[in-house]
Amino acid sequence: MKIETYRKSQKFFYRWYFRFYHRLKVIGLENIPDGSALIAAHHEGGYDLDNHAMSCCHPTRDIQVLDWFS
Repeated sequence: MKIETYRKSQKFFYRWYFRFYHRLKVIGLENIPDGSALIAAHHEGGYDLDNHAMSCCHPTRDIQVLDWFS
């Protein structure tokens, strides 16, 4: 499977999952600047679903997530 196909299917799944299971509502997309940006979730813990929610929230931009496990 190509990486682009994998990312599109992953983004589709997480959008559906967060919208219907967690009732995620995204506000403030206009505050994300054009070009490069660093978006950081403020959580302590191992595997948070917030990172995946951020990666699928923007309708037009492809947001890459860096998971840091310590």
